[in-house]
Amino acid sequence: MRAISIRWQFILSFVVIVVLTGLIGYLDSRATTEVLDSFQEVTDVSAQAVIALTQANTAAFRAQTEAISVAFLEGAEGEEENAEEEEAEFAEAVEEAQAWLAEFSRFSTEEQSAALTTAMNNMIAASDDLLEMAEDGASEEDLNEQKEIIEVAEEAYLEVLTVLLEEDRASFDASRMAAIETANTSRTVALILIAIVTLGSVGIAFLLASQTVNPLIHLKDRAMQITAGENVADDYSYPNNEVGVLASEFNTMATRLQTQRDEAVEANAFKTNLLGRVSHELRTPLGAVIGMAGMLSVDEDLRDDHRELANYILQYSDELNVLVEQILEQSRLERAAADSKLVITDINPQEMLTEVQVKLTPAANHKKIEIELIMDDDMPAIIRNDSNKLRQVLNNLVGNAIKFTNEGKVTVHGRALPDDRWAVDVKDTGIGIPDEDLGKIFEAFRQGDEEYTRRYGGVGLGLSITRQFVKAMNGEISVDSSPGEGSYFTITFPTKVEMSEETTGTPR
Repeated sequence: MRAISIRWQFILSFVVIVVLTGLIGYLDSRATTEVLDSFQEVTDVSAQAVIALTQANTAAFRAQTEAISVAFLEGAEGEEENAEEEEAEFAEAVEEAQAWLAEFSRFSTEEQSAALTTAMNNMIAASDDLLEMAEDGASEEDLNEQKEIIEVAEEAYLEVLTVLLEEDRASFDASRMAAIETANTSRTVALILIAIVTLGSVGIAFLLASQTVNPLIHLKDRAMQITAGENVADDYSYPNNEVGVLASEFNTMATRLQTQRDEAVEANAFKTNLLGRVSHELRTPLGAVIGMAGMLSVDEDLRDDHRELANYILQYSDELNVLVEQILEQSRLERAAADSKLVITDINPQEMLTEVQVKLTPAANHKKIEIELIMDDDMPAIIRNDSNKLRQVLNNLVGNAIKFTNEGKVTVHGRALPDDRWAVDVKDTGIGIPDEDLGKIFEAFRQGDEEYTRRYGGVGLGLSITRQFVKAMNGEISVDSSPGEGSYFTITFPTKVEMSEETTGTPR
């Protein structure tokens, strides 16, 4: 069964998370709205009931007050007109109280409405009886007794009113608690859903990681191992998706690259052996040619023109001998021969630099240029390094500077550096190196420009060997150059180089 592609995995995961998040929001919003609507409805009903109750209560007490006023005005001289106005206001207050009582019944239960109606009617009836007794000319004692009856009815009414208000408050509190409980329930449900979404997201993240990230990390690690030259069998179980296809293609490519690398290593070993054998075989006849040319050049009976030809043979044979030596050294390095390891001795760097200057001065004089040697006072007196390889590095750098300088001078500057290091700068006023060729000059059999090869000779091994020696001696080499302005090579080394294979010598 074919697995879902990575693209659809991400899309479906995103859709699931969005849908669940939207569902949480919808449910929470809906629950909140229901709670608010319910609470608002209860609040509105309670408020209207309280308003109606308050208005009915006010009207009832106003009617009671009007009735008592009429009772005291009735029969008094000159108060007939006021008594009639009070009776009219009594009737109006009774009518208003009945109207608000009817309004209250809309927002209350039948029991509440009946209790309030009975208590209010009893109080109004007692007040109405007081009016009738006053009109009939009842005695003051009878009127006072009726007033006591009114007070009893009033107390009963207030008791009913108090009960109704407490019931309304209890109903409001119950509604508020129900709203709070509903809100808490909604919040709990939302938190549960959020936890589900979070766990689901984590699960999706782990799934996607197992399907994409982890295999890619494994591929990255394997690519680094292959880059480091290791042959690693890939037994990782890849998912059946795009990453699996990528891994399969990568493994196929890696297998081919390993095969090609092995073939290249074998071919390079064959090339190295061939160069070594050819160079070694060339040394014997070349030595004979150099010897015979040297003998001819010093023969007193030789004609001048023949001596000049012998000198040419000797010069070109020397150049060819240098090339053969460089090729031999390169083949030794590539085979990691025993002599490519360092042999550590104590060295006097000032004496070595002076030795290099003396050795190469004839070649510089032949081109009419100067070798200037500068050594700082704080140069270390003794260093520990491989004297043979250090000497060859210095000879290569200074020799190259002379080779590519037609006029001016070559400056060799020895100096001390912080942290127990020292450096040699080799600066010339030669042809310089273009920026695009700086990356080539340290490669074997490469020179900056083919024109240089034709003009100055060489096979491009000197700087390659120099860099390998410098690296082997824990040093660094750098170059700064501009065409027509010369080149500036710098090599730096620690003052003490310690290697596993070491011999102890005396300062040189």
